[in-house]
Amino acid sequence: MLLDLKMRDAGVEERKQTIAEERARRIEEKAAKEHAAEERRKFAELVSE
Repeated sequence: MLLDLKMRDAGVEERKQTIAEERARRIEEKAAKEHAAEERRKFAELVSE
């Protein structure tokens, strides 16, 4: 019984870690996309001048 609880807890902790990693990856990807969009805007302004 105690072993089952420990195994379940380990699974929960692993899932929490996975979720946190996925969230961090999505945030990083969003920031990269925003940066790329800003660079495109700057380039478009430079070309249109």
